[in-house]
Amino acid sequence: MSDEREKVVRSRGLIKKIQMAIPGYRGYRKREDLRIADSLLRSYISERLESDIALLKRFSAGLSQNLLMEPLQELTSTVNYLETMMLRIRHAEQGYSGISPDARFDVKELDKLYDLDSNLITSVEAIDHLVNGLPISPNEEDMERMMETLLSIRKKVKELEDAFLKRQEFVKMYGG
Repeated sequence: MSDEREKVVRSRGLIKKIQMAIPGYRGYRKREDLRIADSLLRSYISERLESDIALLKRFSAGLSQNLLMEPLQELTSTVNYLETMMLRIRHAEQGYSGISPDARFDVKELDKLYDLDSNLITSVEAIDHLVNGLPISPNEEDMERMMETLLSIRKKVKELEDAFLKRQEFVKMYGG
């Protein structure tokens, strides 16, 4: 994935370019652009997780049809965990940088926040890889491999949560 910060800068229209030239407004514009880039990145991550959830739900239907209850229970728990993380990431605080906010994030802090969100992509890619490795038509012969894969997915969701908690701690530390 390309850096959303560069996309936001390239997409500045005439008014935003004028704002960049106004003394005192330039810093606000930079902070606002970083906040937008961070929001776009979190939306991208959420969409990827949503796609994984949809695949897991389709896999769940195959487990149900074949009466494979053990992996179905693990899968249900994992899907719920993944949905919770997807929603937490999608609706996370974004480091407000208004003209006169109670807690101001400078460009440096907003860049760090973006970098913390970028680190979430590593876990999301690992989850994607595992989800796409599940069999299309699950059967009893695949039971052991399915359980290992489901446990690995859960482990990666935990890693995603840990990375997200670092982000949240950062927001609390700098955002008041």
